[in-house]
Amino acid sequence: MDGGTVYNTNLVSAVQRCREMVDDDSEITIDIIICGGGTIDDWEDQSNAVSNYLRYRDIKSYHNKIEDVYNFKQAFPEVNFRYYLQPSTPLPGGLAILNFDNSTFTYPVQMQGRLDGENAVKDGEGYIYQKLDEWRDDTSIQEQFPKVGDYVKHHVTESNKKHKKERRHQDATNQEFVQ
Repeated sequence: MDGGTVYNTNLVSAVQRCREMVDDDSEITIDIIICGGGTIDDWEDQSNAVSNYLRYRDIKSYHNKIEDVYNFKQAFPEVNFRYYLQPSTPLPGGLAILNFDNSTFTYPVQMQGRLDGENAVKDGEGYIYQKLDEWRDDTSIQEQFPKVGDYVKHHVTESNKKHKKERRHQDATNQEFVQ
């Protein structure tokens, strides 16, 4: 569901609804997919009021999304947090989000989502949520990454690089096998 009309990620309602069907929070499994950009785009048109507002919104939204998830995880420690996905590469922002042309906007974004989903499964259940715990428990990590979102973004980006390299190696191996 799109929680943007109420608050960024409406996870509380999801848990409350699940509690109507199960007796224990440990029986609840949550996967979270963040559809917004995992990075903050460059600020190109600084003289346009709409562009300026969208830039402000992008910055605020970027940091609020993962902080909502982080706080939620602390509030519901027995819930099984399985997969967390956020884009590993910049997605179009600003006025570009109004372009619904399949060849220039929606298809490339869909393909990026598929790769990010594959990466999350390869990383294993709970991978990013373990990173949230690492950030919470280690002050040296907090000094290096003052915002939890920056720490998560770092690991999502590194995971993307690692799995991209694996896919290239696999493609090269498959090409050799075919020949």
